[in-house]
Amino acid sequence: MKYRIVIYGLLSLLLIASLDSAAATVQAEGQRPPPDDCLIYSYVSFSNRSVHTLVMDNSTVFGNYLSIYTDCAGSFNVSMNGAYLGEFKNQTRLILQDNMFELELYGDDWSVNYSGIQHLSEQDFIQYDAIMNPPPPPDFLSISPSDLEWDQVKVSFFTGLIVWVIVQYVLWVAVNNWVDRYHCSEVA
Repeated sequence: MKYRIVIYGLLSLLLIASLDSAAATVQAEGQRPPPDDCLIYSYVSFSNRSVHTLVMDNSTVFGNYLSIYTDCAGSFNVSMNGAYLGEFKNQTRLILQDNMFELELYGDDWSVNYSGIQHLSEQDFIQYDAIMNPPPPPDFLSISPSDLEWDQVKVSFFTGLIVWVIVQYVLWVAVNNWVDRYHCSEVA
């Protein structure tokens, strides 16, 4: 029992130490996280806004428009691939043109960097989707299983009826010929 408490205590200390080192890694990369009461997010979307892809490090995004939202006090600046794009308040929407880009968002006391972002435009995405998901071949004849079963019943019935009629006709002719040949006909 004592050993379990000691082991769980050591595991808890290791967990806390690893979380603390992860936070130090983020600050070591030159980023200053935004204040706790400040929310910042950015995503890429298509022109009709039907698909939204969140911007993250080393990710692929789909669409032509980059949207950035924040509720931080004051304004924020945007740089893409090292080029300064401007200063904005609360939100902005930018048109993307590069296939690969790096994004830096920074305010008075915070900075957020995204790198290694691969961008596929709306047209590229449509071509990719057409290659990966080709349309199914056209159905020239579409029969449901219940229709197929009913069709088989009808075919079987009419085949039996035709065979019965042919057999009856052949037998009728054969019997009449036999009777005419081997039996006497009535004399009136």
